[in-house]
Amino acid sequence: MPGNLKVGLMIAQHRKQCQNMGCYSQYYGFAFGQSPFHVPLALQHALADNTDKGHYSSAEGISQLRDAISGFNKRHFGLDIA
Repeated sequence: MPGNLKVGLMIAQHRKQCQNMGCYSQYYGFAFGQSPFHVPLALQHALADNTDKGHYSSAEGISQLRDAISGFNKRHFGLDIA
């Protein structure tokens, strides 16, 4: 089976699982590059400028970014996810 069909089937399964759990919000597969949001031009340029670097950050992520996201969620939503 072609890879794009496998991805399509996986997205369909995730949507069904979401609905089965009572999730009726619009489902977006961010892991597959399906962001519904506009990507700022500066970020587009940064991504393009770094595509030839050939590596990803660690699976744990970037600690400063994780801390910033945690702080944002605590300030705006009262969530302590540190």
